[in-house]
Amino acid sequence: MRNKTVLIVIIFFISAVAGHSAIWPFAKKEKVKLTEARQLYSEKDYEGAIAKLKDFLVEGTVKRREKRAYLLLGDCYEKLGRLDSALNTYLEGVELNPKNKDLLERLAELYDRTDLTQNSIETYRRILDIDKDDENAMLGLARGYMKEGFFSKAQQYYKMFFDLKPKNMKSYFYEYALSYYKQRNFNAALFHIGLSLEAYKDRYKDNFLAAQISRDMGNKEDAAKFLAAALAAENNYEAVMTKALWAVQDGDYASALKIADGALAGSPSDRLALYIKYMAYARQGKQKEARKYLEKITAQDNDGFIRRVALANLNANI
Repeated sequence: MRNKTVLIVIIFFISAVAGHSAIWPFAKKEKVKLTEARQLYSEKDYEGAIAKLKDFLVEGTVKRREKRAYLLLGDCYEKLGRLDSALNTYLEGVELNPKNKDLLERLAELYDRTDLTQNSIETYRRILDIDKDDENAMLGLARGYMKEGFFSKAQQYYKMFFDLKPKNMKSYFYEYALSYYKQRNFNAALFHIGLSLEAYKDRYKDNFLAAQISRDMGNKEDAAKFLAAALAAENNYEAVMTKALWAVQDGDYASALKIADGALAGSPSDRLALYIKYMAYARQGKQKEARKYLEKITAQDNDGFIRRVALANLNANI
C-alpha cells in the first residue's frame, strides 16, 4: 500500500512539472507582448500597441484578467480619440476585475468626459464601496452631482473630500464656491471664493466669480474691483461683455457702446455685442437706432437665444 501511495505522488509530481514546463515558456512569450506594447505606447505608436495588446488578451483566461493590459489598451484608444472602443475595453476589464479601483476610475472618468454623468456617478459609488476614503471618487461624485444640478448633494461630497485633507485643497475651493453660487447661496459662495482668492488672487476665474457674486449681492463697487482684476489677469470675452452689460444696467451707455464697438470691429456678426448696442440705444429712447441692431441680429441664420429675444422685441414694434 505504501509503495502504491509513493507511486501516485511521484506520478502527480511528474505531471505537474511537465504541465508547468509546457505552459511556462508560452506564458513568458505572451508577457513579452505586454512589454512590447508598453514600448510602442511610449513611442506613441498607439495602433501598434493596440495590435500587441489585443493579441495578448485573446489567449487564455488567466491573461484575460490582466488588468494592466486593459488599462493600457483603453488608454491607447483614448489617445486615438476612439472613445467607444476605450469604453468597451474598460467595461470588459471591469467585468473581469470588478474590484479593481484603477479600471473603475478610468471607466468613471471616461463616462464623465462623454457626458454619461449618471453612469459616472454609479461607477464612483462602486469605488467608494471598495474604499470609503478614495479622494478621486469623492471629488468625482461632487463634480458629477454638480453637473446634474444637485448642488446640495455635490456639497456633501465636497465636504467629505475636504475632511480627508487632500493635497492642494485650496485649488478646489473655486468649484465649491461655484456650487453655492449656482444654488444662489451668495454668502456661502462669497466666503469660499474668498478662501480660493487667498491662494489664487491673480487668477481670472476666481476674480470673475467673485465679481458675479458681489454684483448679485448688490455690491457694485466690489464687483467692479473684482471684474477689473479678472480682466487684468486675462482679457476674456465673457468678462469684457459682462462689463458692457453692467454698464448698460448702470446707465453708462457710452462705455457700453464703446466696448460693443470694439467687439464688432473684430467680429461684425457678434450677436451679444449687437444686442448690447440695441439695449443701449433702446434705453436712451433712440428707437430707430435700436431697431437697426435688432434687424442685424434677426437677419443671421441661427436659432440662438439672443436671436429669439431680438425677434420677440422686433415683433413687439419697439
